[in-house]
Amino acid sequence: MNSDNLRKMEEKLISNLKDPGWTIMGVGASENEPSFSYTVGLWHSFQHPEIIVFGLPIHYTHSILNLIGFRIKNDQHQFCENQEYHDIADGYPTRFRRVKPDNHFGVALSLYQQERFEALQLCWPDKSCKFPWEAEFDPTMKKAQPLLP
Repeated sequence: MNSDNLRKMEEKLISNLKDPGWTIMGVGASENEPSFSYTVGLWHSFQHPEIIVFGLPIHYTHSILNLIGFRIKNDQHQFCENQEYHDIADGYPTRFRRVKPDNHFGVALSLYQQERFEALQLCWPDKSCKFPWEAEFDPTMKKAQPLLP
């Protein structure tokens, strides 16, 4: 990334942290990993854990993460781990898992530097409504949705 693009990205991040209070980073799929998106700023603005989601199209994850962000901002909603939600992903059940922020949260790690922040992984089910940690989860879907530690 050249310096002009980096400067523009930093300006957009700072602007988004002011309003609406977060931004979303999307990372395209690689040979070893599916695409993923994550929030930056939920912890800073609302003391809500940052959120990451794997394996869905980036434009869709941006819509989901913005929906979540606006619910946090406007409704003071706190999303909780191990609770099932049916109003996030077009009626499909979703659940959150508490995770340790790792290198997947690159921009958030840079923003918070030494400050510890919390994170949740938004997980979605397979066609049988099984989640990745369940034994019956479709094994062909495991690569699309790795579970962070």
